[in-house]
Amino acid sequence: MNSCLILYRGPLQRSRLTLIISSYCMSYDTVDFVWLLPHAKYFDDVVFGDFMKKFEVNSSKVISGRISNILKTRIYLKEIINEREYKKVALVGTTSRFFYFKNSKEKVDWFINGVPEERLIHDNSPTNKLRVRAFWYFTNLFKEVDQVVAVSSYMAEYLRNKVNANGFYFVPSGIYHLESKLNVDRGLKMVYSGSGAPWQWIKRLSLLWRMIHEKEPDVEFLVISRDKRCVLLKEGIDPKNIQFKQAENGEDVFLYMQEGVLGFLIREENIVNHVSFPIKFGEYLAAGLNVIVSDFNWSCADFIKKNGGGLLVDNDDIQGSVNRIIEFYKGLDKKSELKAIGLSKSLRFDNSQQQLIQIIRANF
Repeated sequence: MNSCLILYRGPLQRSRLTLIISSYCMSYDTVDFVWLLPHAKYFDDVVFGDFMKKFEVNSSKVISGRISNILKTRIYLKEIINEREYKKVALVGTTSRFFYFKNSKEKVDWFINGVPEERLIHDNSPTNKLRVRAFWYFTNLFKEVDQVVAVSSYMAEYLRNKVNANGFYFVPSGIYHLESKLNVDRGLKMVYSGSGAPWQWIKRLSLLWRMIHEKEPDVEFLVISRDKRCVLLKEGIDPKNIQFKQAENGEDVFLYMQEGVLGFLIREENIVNHVSFPIKFGEYLAAGLNVIVSDFNWSCADFIKKNGGGLLVDNDDIQGSVNRIIEFYKGLDKKSELKAIGLSKSLRFDNSQQQLIQIIRANF
């Protein structure tokens, strides 16, 4: 019997995990799932239980994924692996690799969803720089894995020079389409959906919106976020021209997005954003929004260059960007909305799932 063990370390990233777990369940007779919990603050028994009900897994467990318990956890995992004789082990999360020593008998896939350089956006101190260098150094002390799967082509290429592996692939997480929830009576707002995390570059978006508001005082803005850091986006904007909404789930986000015609993905050019492919990009398109995207080498900009569906703006020319955004905004119509929705279908979840299944099955 073909059996697989999925080892995940990190917060419960449901979109990416849904893609990975479902793809292995469709590829193997039995799948066991172990969550290496980095910290108790990430665990909610009800949320985790409801999430796992979506999958036909043989078993699911939550064990300590704290660095302080790493030796004990490794011994426990080795016992599990030897007992079940898995054909495949899927490591999910950048740090999951450190909790597993490869046996010669099972093949190993490693899903790297983010790069450790992300910590430098929070804190660019010499200590953090040393930690990043140490991460890559210790990673390469391990035996090679069979396959590395990244979220973007840029990440896969970056990892070729960082990780020992036989093959490198990329599969975006994919988006769900809720055609039945599309609203024909649309609004005309400029929209931001997401968190206020440092890589989202809220400070620059705030400046862009403030300058747009000065030139076009009738434009309305919408922020869809539960993150208090996003309050920065209201600075310099008449309170009657900006709304803040909190979504309980993805369906609410999708409905709120349809109050707008223009979504924003303004990112600073750095390695973290260079290798990313935010799900939010496809979600904007699926809701009928064209997307304002920072113009540098990353997957979202490549998509716009190839397919349309938005406007690329120069991070170094903010005044020129404001003028181009306003002109682009005024030219949007029903045809633009339908084109965006059509383009989003290439980013559907089931497309990503089929891509991942092919990668998995090619390395049984």
